[in-house]
Amino acid sequence: ASTGLEAHRDLLNRFAGWDAADSAIYNWDDDLDIEAARITSAWNIRWWEQEPVELKKILDRIQYEFGFIFKFRHDGSGSYWYIKNSYASGDVAQTLKKDDITNLQINNTPFSELITKMEINYEKHAAENRYMSNLTAVDITNNQRTTWNILAKENIASIDMDMNVNKPGNANPGGGDPNDGFADYYMNIFGDVKKTISCDIVNPAKGYNLETGDIIQFSNTAGAMPVDPFGDNWADYYIIEDLKRSPGNVSITAREVG
Repeated sequence: ASTGLEAHRDLLNRFAGWDAADSAIYNWDDDLDIEAARITSAWNIRWWEQEPVELKKILDRIQYEFGFIFKFRHDGSGSYWYIKNSYASGDVAQTLKKDDITNLQINNTPFSELITKMEINYEKHAAENRYMSNLTAVDITNNQRTTWNILAKENIASIDMDMNVNKPGNANPGGGDPNDGFADYYMNIFGDVKKTISCDIVNPAKGYNLETGDIIQFSNTAGAMPVDPFGDNWADYYIIEDLKRSPGNVSITAREVG
């Protein structure tokens, strides 16, 4: 296992007893094809642990540093998820309109979640308590720090990466693709204020086949939605972050991703 994704799968096998063929893991090769995004385009790992440690803690840390999520689906199969560089109509699981939903709530992500500058330490030294490399990442292409009037010493995230050794990201994350590295990936998610949508889906034909991680849209046809989101339109793509099923109803919270 030379990449974080391979290490994650290996740990699940060695210490949790879970294993599956590539073809049985949702989004491994087909659909999102996380193998191409994290192994072919290698996000390499170097990690050691000399004392017993909780497995979940390490699995969560790998997911964080290498930018993906693992989850079990409703049928018990495993799946991997990440946010792509961009989305198109073929990625959309469902398009919802006002007749399909009720209890619509439109919000913005909190300003406190905003990450516009990262100081990243990586390549941890094997013998000394220090890091051999560092990167300062600021999106000067989109320049959100100016947009949101953030002062020079404010809103700076200091991050120590203990595993990810070659993908800290670009010094200017706005100048590349979101999956170029750590800084690019997380600034794509948290680098600007995003819209979040909560609603109940009352059309079972559209609601009951959805799951967290699915990409949805809301109809951008005039009159198809009861209101425009903060004066914007409904052309954006949203990822389902939370989903609850009950008889005749599916409640979701979705976050803007593109």
